[in-house]
Amino acid sequence: MSITANKIKGIRCARVFDENDAFTAKNHNGANVIAFGINLDIDEIFKIIDTFIVTKNPCEERHLRRIEKINAIEEGNYDI
Repeated sequence: MSITANKIKGIRCARVFDENDAFTAKNHNGANVIAFGINLDIDEIFKIIDTFIVTKNPCEERHLRRIEKINAIEEGNYDI
């Protein structure tokens, strides 16, 4: 699911397994979509979604540089 979602321009999808993954995906990597495995129970999924929603977007320079590189590749610029 995440592989396919990431084929769409502007999507940064991460497969997450827990709340920490959701936080890191959004706060460090600028994920704007998350995907789940089938083996999570519904209560855990709700916790993960809540964490993802309340987590702030990246603001540290090292994280922003990473996202800029992803955006450059998406635009066809591979000289990064």
